[in-house]
Amino acid sequence: MFIPLDKIFHFSNTAIIIIIFGAWFSDLVDGWAARKLNQISDSGKLIDPIADKVFIFALIITFLLSGKVGLFYFTAVIGRDILILLGGLIVKKMTGTVLPSNLFGKIAVFSIGIYFLTVLFKISALAGIIMWVSSALIFLSLVVYFLRAAEFVKDHNYVQ
Repeated sequence: MFIPLDKIFHFSNTAIIIIIFGAWFSDLVDGWAARKLNQISDSGKLIDPIADKVFIFALIITFLLSGKVGLFYFTAVIGRDILILLGGLIVKKMTGTVLPSNLFGKIAVFSIGIYFLTVLFKISALAGIIMWVSSALIFLSLVVYFLRAAEFVKDHNYVQ
């Protein structure tokens, strides 16, 4: 069973696509400006991914409730983000430093966005393939994140 949120709130797929591109563009500009102006900080490294996770969470819960995505994909995306958030907080507590994002994680998140767009554009044949590729990237990015986190903690000579 699903809730037709797009009918209740009168969101068209076009409006959602514009919001997704707006968020993506503002995130790119924000990251570029922080690097260009040398304004990179640990709090920014923590807040930016949290904002990304909140945005993705809002999208995927809406997609799940409206029947646009299944429970498997929802669980994969949300599970990954919760585990990475908790892992990041643990690494910060253990080392005093925020583990920076990496290219593999960005590719996984990009694949989530591509999947969302194929769903919104109703490209069914491609959406199924992208969902499975994205699911694999989500899992692999989680493994890579925890391997990096373990190495990061080891490099910072953390001793209990």
